[in-house]
Amino acid sequence: MKAVTASLAAAAIALPALAGAPHKPEPRERVEYADLSCQAETLNVYFPASESRLTPAAAESLDVFAARLRGCDITGIDMQIGAGDAARLDDGAALARARRAAVFDALAEAGLPLRPAMRGSESEITFAASPEGRALPRSRRTVIDFSLRPAAIG
Repeated sequence: MKAVTASLAAAAIALPALAGAPHKPEPRERVEYADLSCQAETLNVYFPASESRLTPAAAESLDVFAARLRGCDITGIDMQIGAGDAARLDDGAALARARRAAVFDALAEAGLPLRPAMRGSESEITFAASPEGRALPRSRRTVIDFSLRPAAIG
């Protein structure tokens, strides 16, 4: 009896294959993936102490970043400009403006379509209160937050 049951079970499993019946896979739910290429992005740029020129590494990172954003519309840019390495507040404000201009110039040279209004938008400037704080790398850091969306086709 066991042999007959085993034979029937094997036949039941093999029967569709032997009969040439196509195997129809179970339907799956359709999965939608969000386009992650044009989401909000943040970039950190570090400047040499008391300077507004980009280092070669910073310029290269801006180029790579700009290439990654091609095909996206930039809807907004917020910057936190570190100028804490300046000894005086007035010097820090001038240094921050120069650093901001250096970043925008590099992004424009890399081919990002920046609207004139973006260049004139306000930025947050951070300063260090102590000499120890001015010596820290973060006092020379500029944080750039990009708001993005996929570019319109056509």
